[in-house]
Amino acid sequence: QDVVYNHTGNRENYSFNKVVPNYFYRLNSDGSFSNGTGVGNETASERYMVRKYIVDSVEMWATEYHIDGFRFDLMAVHDVETMNSLDSKLELIDPDIFVYGEPWGGGTIALDYNLQAGKNNIISMPNISAFNDKFRDAIKGSTFNASGQGYVTNSNGIYDIMKGIEGSTNWGWGLTSTQSVNYVSAHDNLTLYDKLNAANGNEGYTKEIDYQARLSNSIVMFSQGIPFLHAGVDFLRTKGGDENSYDASDIVNQLNWIRKSNYLDSFEYYKGIIEIRKTYASFKMVSESEIEEFLTFIYPTGNGVIGYNLTKNDEDILIYHNGGESINDISLPSGAWMLIADRDTAGLDSLGTFTATYPIEKAETLVFIRGEYADVIESPIHEVVVTKPKIINLFNSIFEGGTFNLTSNSDIYEYTIDGYTFNTVNQPANIVPLEDLTPGVYLIQVKDSEGGLSEIFTLTIKEKIVVEVSCDEDPNQEKCEVVPPVCTDDQTLIDDVCVNIPVCTDNQALVDNECIDNELPEPLPNPDDSTGCFGSIGSRSLIIFGIMALIGGSTLLFIRKY
Repeated sequence: QDVVYNHTGNRENYSFNKVVPNYFYRLNSDGSFSNGTGVGNETASERYMVRKYIVDSVEMWATEYHIDGFRFDLMAVHDVETMNSLDSKLELIDPDIFVYGEPWGGGTIALDYNLQAGKNNIISMPNISAFNDKFRDAIKGSTFNASGQGYVTNSNGIYDIMKGIEGSTNWGWGLTSTQSVNYVSAHDNLTLYDKLNAANGNEGYTKEIDYQARLSNSIVMFSQGIPFLHAGVDFLRTKGGDENSYDASDIVNQLNWIRKSNYLDSFEYYKGIIEIRKTYASFKMVSESEIEEFLTFIYPTGNGVIGYNLTKNDEDILIYHNGGESINDISLPSGAWMLIADRDTAGLDSLGTFTATYPIEKAETLVFIRGEYADVIESPIHEVVVTKPKIINLFNSIFEGGTFNLTSNSDIYEYTIDGYTFNTVNQPANIVPLEDLTPGVYLIQVKDSEGGLSEIFTLTIKEKIVVEVSCDEDPNQEKCEVVPPVCTDDQTLIDDVCVNIPVCTDNQALVDNECIDNELPEPLPNPDDSTGCFGSIGSRSLIIFGIMALIGGSTLLFIRKY
C-alpha cells in the first residue's frame, strides 16, 4: 500500500492543526510552513504525537486489513527513528511485511540532514528498502533529461552497472542487497518506452528500442536486490511522453491492452525472465559476504559487454549483457553451456547447448546454465555485414549562401569537406547542415559510429550571379528612388499625384479638395412683429435702399419690394 504521511492537502484547517496549532507541521523561522515535499507543507514526524499517529495507523492497516507491504512516499521527509519504530512494530505482526520508500524529498526539508530517512541513512534503517535511483539512471540514462543516455543506449557506466548487479552493498546503498529496490521506471516520470524513445531521437517504435527495454529490465531481474517492474512495461507502456501524469486523464494513465497484443513477444520475454529469477537462488542473495562468495565477474572482450558467473547452491549460471554498439563473440568458460535466454526468447527451455564461443547481439542479455556435452551443437556464426555509411543527397550543387543538408543512411559522427580534415559532430545525426561554404568544389565523406567511411561525394557551390535590372524595367527596387512630381500653384499633391485645386464661390469652403456650401445665415426677424415706418411691408421682403440722385436739393428714395 502506498502511504503518504509526509504532507496534507490542507494546512491551517487540517484537523490536527486545529487541535494543537503549528505542532503537526514543520515551520520556517519566520513562522511560514516549510515545503520539503513541494506541495506546500511537510509533517513533523520527529514529534512524539505525529510519530505515534504514523506508527499506530500503519499498525492498524497491517492488523485489521492484513496489508503486507508499505511504500512510503517521499520517505526522506520522515525521520529515521519513526521509520525504524514502525518497522519494529510491523516485525512483531508479520516478519514478511515489506517496507520501502522513496529516499528523497520534494524540496528543502526542514529537518537535520543526519536525521532524514533518505539515501544518506539507508544503512541506519537495516530492515527498510529504498528505490535505487543511482542504478536506475546508470541503466537507462538520467531521469530528468529525457534524451540523456545510459548503458543500454550507449554502453556508458559499466562499473556503475556492475555495482548494481552486486546489490549496491559496495556502493554505500545499504547493509544488504535487499535494501536496494532495483528498477528503471515507475509511476512518476517517463515510462521506460517513452524514455528510450526520447533517448533515440523520438522516432517512435523500433525493434532496437524494444530490445533496449528488454535489456534494461533483464539487468534488473538478474541483479541482487529487490526487482521492481512498472505495470505495463512488459508491453512497452506509453503515456505519450507525459512525465508527470498525476492529473492526466485515463487515456494517458490507463493500461492499453491493445499494446499487449501488438507486443506479445515482449510480454512473453518478460514472463521468461521472471520465471528464471524465481527458479534460481543465485539471484536472491542477501549479504555482502554471500554475494562476494558466489558472484564472480567475467571480463569479456568487446565494448560495453558485462559478464558474471553465479554459483550459489551449486548452481552454475552465466549472464552476459551487451550495451555496446556492436555484435561481439564471447568466449564461454570450459564445458557445455545451455542457453535459456537471448534477446528474443527467455524461459527455462533450452535454446541450444554450446561450447567455446557464442555471439552476443547489440542490446542483448544471454543466460546460460550448465549443460550436457551430449547436447552440444555448433555455435551460430553471425555474418558481420560491414555496412559503409552512404551519402544519399539527391542534388550535388547549390548556390552560395544556401545551406546544404548533408544526409547519410546512418548517423554521422564525423565528416570532411576537403578529403583530409575531419570535423566531429557534437550530436550525431543522419542530417548535418553545412553553411557558409564559398564557391568551389568540395570532396565530402562521412564516418559512422564504427568509423566506417563513405565514398566521396562531390559537392559544387555555385557563385550566385546577380542580374542588374534598370529602374525603368522595375521601379519598385530598393535602389530606385521615387521622385515626387512638382505641382503648379493651382495644384496640390495627393498620393504622389498633382490634383487641380477647385475654385470655390464666396459662399463655399474648400474641404478635402472639394467645394462645400456654407451653412445658411440665421433668418431675419419677422417684419410683422417690427415697428417703424416700414412695419407694413410684408414678410420675406427684401428692402434695398439706394440714394440714386440729388435733384434740385431733393433726395429721391427708391424702394423695391420682392
